[in-house]
Amino acid sequence: MMSFSPHSILCVHGWAQSPDFWAPLASLMKRPEALCLMDRGYFGRPHLPTLPRHSGVKGIVTHSFGLHLVPDVWLKQADFIIIVSGFNSFLPEERSRRRRSERILYLMQKKLKENPEGLVALFRSLCGQKEAGQRPVNTTLMAEDLQSLVHSRLDPELFFTIPVIHILHGRKDKVVDASRAEALHAAFPHARLHMVEEADHGLPLTHPEILVELMTRAMEACLP
Repeated sequence: MMSFSPHSILCVHGWAQSPDFWAPLASLMKRPEALCLMDRGYFGRPHLPTLPRHSGVKGIVTHSFGLHLVPDVWLKQADFIIIVSGFNSFLPEERSRRRRSERILYLMQKKLKENPEGLVALFRSLCGQKEAGQRPVNTTLMAEDLQSLVHSRLDPELFFTIPVIHILHGRKDKVVDASRAEALHAAFPHARLHMVEEADHGLPLTHPEILVELMTRAMEACLP
């Protein structure tokens, strides 16, 4: 097992998640303290890890909407990024798939107003999680981020300078269509695309060993 210390890896969770989303990943690492866990603040106070000053490798791992939450300062200094279940734009170009994604967003926005705790439990179940008790939900932030899904686009210039990019996606993803991963790959030609046939949206939870393997490969590619 590779030790990722003294390097640093920023982990950015997606919508309706918190830093504990990365627990299965951390459990497989020899030195999990290398993980810098960002907290968007859906269930408590937000936390943004500062960019380390050390000369070690600086990596980023994102899940879903988390790709759109990475601070520019991290992107500009990153040696590698692993994009899990990510997307440039959430809505697919193909008409039938686009309608399906629009329908998902509409139902989520409606459910968030009526029963936010129920929506969180439902969404996390799609990622293979069991809801662990009731927690205060920042519905305002969640609603804002749901709306951002409609319009949010990446700045490709920030990614062209990242030497190593891996795109990891589940073929059976019911939240972010697999075509979104293919579109990302087309936008970043130097990236490597990895499709996991049996995986769904919660890939870091259900297949953390695949993610650790990719992190190891990315780290080794960045070392002299």
